[in-house]
Amino acid sequence: MPTERLAESYRDDGNRWLFQNANTGWFHPPKDPCAPVLTGGPIVDAAWRRLLDRAGGPSRLPLTDDPDLHLDIDGKRVDATSRVRTAHIFKIPVEAEAVRIISRAAIPCELGLSRDFRPLGVALSGIVVRQGTRFYEVDLDGPDLVDGFHAYEPADKIRWTNGAATMPGGLLSQFGRCLELILHVAGSTSYLDEGMRQDAA
Repeated sequence: MPTERLAESYRDDGNRWLFQNANTGWFHPPKDPCAPVLTGGPIVDAAWRRLLDRAGGPSRLPLTDDPDLHLDIDGKRVDATSRVRTAHIFKIPVEAEAVRIISRAAIPCELGLSRDFRPLGVALSGIVVRQGTRFYEVDLDGPDLVDGFHAYEPADKIRWTNGAATMPGGLLSQFGRCLELILHVAGSTSYLDEGMRQDAA
């Protein structure tokens, strides 16, 4: 005989008031769920993977691992002048006003890569401003990194961008002449390759 398993299509967590029009017991207190409520971890990941496999597996869209990391300085694209291991080095002109860290971005769960629902650009392990022998390391966990940055992840000591992250304006203005911005990239994801999609079309 098949094994019976408990299942519930509605979890009463105190939101019965939403169903006042069809539920005479809407004022009752919340009830405990049939089983522990899991929102993450290996069990949820395994269930997500099984559902993904049933749906046909990961996306078959053309993907690339190249984040196309560059800067947007006052509306103009600026590529790195050099790269040393994880460090991408960019020259910032003295007249620069607005500097944004630009890259491709992808939502891993939409591509069937992981359960991460965030739009991910690149994972940064360090942001350094250099002017000659003078160095200033930006605090990745600081309050200045707001626009285009996801929350700091202390376990890995990284901070993901969403593909268009704005450098704090006051940071660069305190330097009086040409300087360099050094981005230490700790990781990236797979991204939709728009170029290949256009070629296929």
